[in-house]
Amino acid sequence: MVHAKFNVYNLKGVNSQFHLRIRDQSNQYVRTSNKKYANTLGHLALYRTKIKPRYSATVFKDIMWFIPYKEINLSPGTHSVNLVVGIRYNTDKWRGLRIGGYRFTLNQPIKPSARFSKLWVKYGKKQNGKLGLIVHLRFNVNNLLNFPAKIAVGFAQRTSRDPSTRRFKYTALRTSVNKYRSPSGQVTLYQVIRPQYVNAVYKDLKLFVPYEAFGLSSGKHVLKLHADLIYLDGSLLQHFGEKLFSYSKR
Repeated sequence: MVHAKFNVYNLKGVNSQFHLRIRDQSNQYVRTSNKKYANTLGHLALYRTKIKPRYSATVFKDIMWFIPYKEINLSPGTHSVNLVVGIRYNTDKWRGLRIGGYRFTLNQPIKPSARFSKLWVKYGKKQNGKLGLIVHLRFNVNNLLNFPAKIAVGFAQRTSRDPSTRRFKYTALRTSVNKYRSPSGQVTLYQVIRPQYVNAVYKDLKLFVPYEAFGLSSGKHVLKLHADLIYLDGSLLQHFGEKLFSYSKR
């Protein structure tokens, strides 16, 4: 978390926006491939909500930016970096004004990783009086000590077959029940993990879903589940695996 305090002069009533970038020890701007944290040049850039100073001399006591370590595209180890704070103004054609910088030593952590071992499913299980299935996962996670991440298991239904490739097509199952729903509306199970060791082993992580969450009509259906390890912002850390199974509803 970066905090900044500064004064702004002669921008009364002008639409403005604060931004933050990072220069490495070679004085080059750090880059990122995540558009959520990048400007049009591909530099790691964080912006604050647009503001309009109310006075000719306006004091901003505590402007804050949060920078996820994984977005800082530097190798693991110790780096001397410079935080560069600026302000953009004039809505017709944005103009930049550098406010200041702050040099410090950054200990970039080792990139987290995960290794999938096994995925299996047990059918016809009951929880809280509801019939469903339990997804079991076995995996290892490295370099996520005390850092939260999520297991995400999504479901799709076989709908057709492409005659040219002879490959089956699948359509994501959708639901309106928030407990079993992804932000896009897909039937998805989530389990937050917070590893207590640098190298953590999960021998049997279990996730239950009731059959009723699938919202399917009567008959036999071919379904596919896929399991991933994701960061809390939804970006992928590691794809774990997929599994086909049949489901019949009377």
